[in-house]
Amino acid sequence: MLNFRFPISDFRFQSHDARAKSLAPIAIRNSAIGNRQSAIAILSFLLPLLAHAAQPPSLPVRAVTVGDEAIEGGLAGLDATPAIELLVKGEKRRMACSDLLAIELRQGKATPSRDEAALVLRNGDCLRGAIRGGSSRAVTLSSPVFGAAECPLAAIARIELPTPQPSRPLQPAERLDKLLLRNGELIEGTLESLDDKGVKFRSALLGDLEVTFDRLAAIVLATQAGAPPKAPEGVVAIARADDGTALSGQLKGLKDGAIELQAAFGAPLSLRVARLLSLEFRGGRLVYLSDLDPAEAKETPFFDLVWHYRRDASVDGHPLRIGDRTYRKGIGTHSRCELTYDLAGAYTRFLADAGIDEEVGDKGSVDIRVLVDGKPKFERKGLTGRDDPLPIALDVAGAARLTLVVDFGADFDICDHLDWANARLVR
Repeated sequence: MLNFRFPISDFRFQSHDARAKSLAPIAIRNSAIGNRQSAIAILSFLLPLLAHAAQPPSLPVRAVTVGDEAIEGGLAGLDATPAIELLVKGEKRRMACSDLLAIELRQGKATPSRDEAALVLRNGDCLRGAIRGGSSRAVTLSSPVFGAAECPLAAIARIELPTPQPSRPLQPAERLDKLLLRNGELIEGTLESLDDKGVKFRSALLGDLEVTFDRLAAIVLATQAGAPPKAPEGVVAIARADDGTALSGQLKGLKDGAIELQAAFGAPLSLRVARLLSLEFRGGRLVYLSDLDPAEAKETPFFDLVWHYRRDASVDGHPLRIGDRTYRKGIGTHSRCELTYDLAGAYTRFLADAGIDEEVGDKGSVDIRVLVDGKPKFERKGLTGRDDPLPIALDVAGAARLTLVVDFGADFDICDHLDWANARLVR
């Protein structure tokens, strides 16, 4: 088809020239058609580019499944199912959070600020920030990770002020709250209320007190201070931030560079993705042994001192650490210890990292075994504090019982602080 691109003014029409008059409409029509086709071609080229530009960039992440498969891609979406959408090699892949162990957003360790307070919750969560106020029922905290939030006192185990803390946190009493002053003095009584300056406290010995935060190291709340918020049901996400904040709750979405979370203590929060290190998941296909009660526990001392196993802590009460890695979940044990769990055929795999806890350095020497229905399926002799975490992955499909054994090694029972870190079962 002809495409005339000349302005219509270039045509010279004469009243007696009928042919020239008949060509004018053709030129106009062909020009219009040509321009329309050109516009369509340009739009066909631009629209995909514009659509791609309009999509928010995906965030590079590493997703780890309950079976320890690592998948790298871009986090393109997240919903309340809960599920995530990964962009893997140009293709979108949807993954249920019940199938995930964690999403690693950034490398690095959490570095708490010395200028921030910490609210340590009864469920193990930790909120870091500045105390902006409070009342007889709640604390208001301002955080660079999630903005401002009000946390009920009933959900809080202790409040740590921005000052050096004891190597071992104070243990709560059943009925009395505790104030730990910076000079080491301990006062027991009842926390009446708090605000952005300090607390009002009633002591049976000292009467009514007003204590400013600059005199306090920590506030420990009684275990019967109130009923804690009900734990979330279904799949629970635990968000860990670079300032040491650890928050659990239910995922709601991803919007404007923030992950929306309904926190376990009740508040809806928007967590800045730029400050998050990882998301961990519970309540799906994965179950941690530390969340289960052993059907049988046998602890035999070498002499007469019995070291009892601990959930989510070393036998000395510290965070679980093997080498340079810290674990949030696991079981701390000491030789000799034998823990047996009922599986009832409900699980397919057992996974863990085993190693001597960093609290004893390169000391310690143990022999470990894992038995499935009474039969040895894994064994390692002479595991010491110099060794890296030892990964364990076993098939337990249809099994009725799982037994973890820590036995005396070459150095009797000296420093035998063995951690079953991230010990977990997969349905």
